This record gives sequence, structure tokens and C-alpha cells, in this order.
Amino acid sequence: MWILLLKICLLTTLFYSLYHWALRGNTFFRFNRVYLLAGMFIALALPFIPLYYAVPTVSETDLPETAFRIGNIISIEMKVNESVNFSQIGCLIYISGLIVLLLSRMWTVFRLFRCIRNGSKEVFCGIVSIETPMVQSSFSFLRYIVLPQGIKEVDKNVILAHEETHIRQWHCVDLLLGDIFCIIQWFNPIAWLYKRDLVENHEFLADSNAGNVAGMDVYKETLTRYWLYGTMKSLVNPFAYSTRLMRLSMLKKPSSHGIQKCWTVALVPLLLLYVWIFAVPVSSAEVTDFQQVTLMGKITDETGQKIVAASVFVSRKSFGTISDIDGNYQLSVGKKDTVYVSIAGYEKQKICVSDYAVENGKLMIDVLLQSLK
Repeated sequence: MWILLLKICLLTTLFYSLYHWALRGNTFFRFNRVYLLAGMFIALALPFIPLYYAVPTVSETDLPETAFRIGNIISIEMKVNESVNFSQIGCLIYISGLIVLLLSRMWTVFRLFRCIRNGSKEVFCGIVSIETPMVQSSFSFLRYIVLPQGIKEVDKNVILAHEETHIRQWHCVDLLLGDIFCIIQWFNPIAWLYKRDLVENHEFLADSNAGNVAGMDVYKETLTRYWLYGTMKSLVNPFAYSTRLMRLSMLKKPSSHGIQKCWTVALVPLLLLYVWIFAVPVSSAEVTDFQQVTLMGKITDETGQKIVAASVFVSRKSFGTISDIDGNYQLSVGKKDTVYVSIAGYEKQKICVSDYAVENGKLMIDVLLQSLK
């Protein structure tokens, strides 16, 4: 799990860094929206795709029969009883964070629908406008536009034009995906900055449309007067979202040249860097067979004596394990692997996994070692 989260965080950082450096200050807002959404999908999906690169197969005869070496030959997996299991503590903290954020979002949705239910409603073009004293600043959610009571009619028309853009372009779906994105990696500050930029780009889109409808001068005045935070902004598009100077400068900025979009080709070396970091070396034989089998059993000698610390290994894959105090062993192997069992003073035994019938991904084989005469 931790490797997956690390990959998601790294990809999030790569997409966020490129956006902030090359795209954020430009006026092609629809392109930026697609970029940000694509970045979220790739960051969440790519870590689940296994990455491999082939290495030459190590000859099984190259492995010494009596000893292991850590490195090119084999690494041994051993189970150790730890007084403090930091992995479990980390999982507990991570899950606690998920639960807290999910409960927070449930409370936000409850408050949103309470505002919608208690306000005075007006329907226009399939959109519901609601005025309520429960909010200080307007925002949109799904097909609802929530406004504070007592707002001036001229300002109301400007705000409705702004919030209608959010609804028509389904920005609420982006916000839901962004919230899921942040909850999954709640410990990563870059994820929250990423969502902030996604919301900011929504405001650029709505500002541009509302400014054309109401007139730029009128719109700027309304935007300045109502510069307050909404009270439930995690799942909504608040009219008075922050980054004040950025929004005002974008309203005055001339259209950016499309050549700036070419900076997205920088994603190619960044993603290649990701592949280089996380690709796993496998032999050419492994590339064609990734289906795993859990091989387990007990190792004894001719007299029925349990053999402790017998080596169980797959030489060409460079990994293995040893039998425990009761002579039991367990190892995850491929369906076409050849497994060796050896210990000093006994003949080495060979197990061809493909010679046995596998049930539910498990294979039970007890091994009898013959002593050397």
C-alpha cells in the first residue's frame, strides 16, 4: 500500500509542478481543466499498472548449493516478531485520516441540503436559485445556486451568470473527483494545492463567461464587493473564491498564445523518470508468466524429524525463504518456476511447480530430504 501511495504522490507532484510552471498563468482555461483532470486520473491509475524491464536469466547451475548470497544470487525473506509494528501504526493513522475526512464531507453535504431545503426557491432554465440567511456568500452546488438574503438585483444577475457557468459545465463533478483525490492522499500537501488550482481554474472559466454577459467593469465591481469566503466550500464553487489579484488580472489579460500548450510535452521525460524509478527487473522467462502460486508445506528427513532453517528458493528469480522451527515453509512462486530445497548434510531436492495441480492459487508439497551417506 505504501508504495502505491508513494507513486500517487510523486505523479501528483509532477503534474502539479508542470501546471504551475507552464500553464497556470495562461488564458486557455478549458485546456487547463482537461490537463488537471487528466493528471488526477493518471496519478490514480498509473500506480496500479505493473512496470517491468527484462534482465538476462541467471542460470540455475550458477547458484551454490550450500550458501546464499544477498544480491545477484538470492535474497532471503524472514519473518521477525517486532515489538513495534510501524506499518500497522501507519495504516491506523492513514485510515483514521480517511474516516475523519469522509465524516467531514458528510457533514458538509448535510449542511448544504439544509440550506437548500430552508431557503426560498426560484427556478429558471432548469436551475434552482435559493436565497437564505444561512450563508454569507453565494455558491453553486449541483443545479442549485445559493445566495445570501438582501443581495442587490444588479449584483444578483452578475452572480447568477457566474454560477450558471459552473452548473452548465458540470464543475461539481470535478470537485467531487478532486475531493476523492485529496482524501486518498490527505497527508500530501501537494494534493490540496492541486485541488486549489482546479477550483481556481473553474473560477477563471466562470469569470470569463460572466464578464462577457454582464460587462467587465460591472463584473469587477461585483466581484470586489462580495469578496468573502463561503462557509461550505469543499464541495461547492463559491462566487467569492480567493486568489483575488489572480482573478482580476486574468479578466484583463489578453488571450495567451497556443504555443504555450506545447510545454505539456515535458510530461514525457517526467513520466519516463517515474518509470525509471519504479520499474522492477525481471528475467525474460518471468515476463511471460506473472501468475503467482503460494507454495507451502513441511520439510522433514527420513526419520520424520523436522528440519529447521532449510533453504527454499527460486534461483532465477533471486529470492527465497527458510523453514521455521516446525519445519514449515511458505513462498510465492510462478506457475512455471522450479523451486530448490537444500540444507547442509542433505541432498538438494527440486520441485517443478508445473508438475502439480494448483487449487485456488495454493499448492501444498511436503518435502522429504535424504541425508548424505
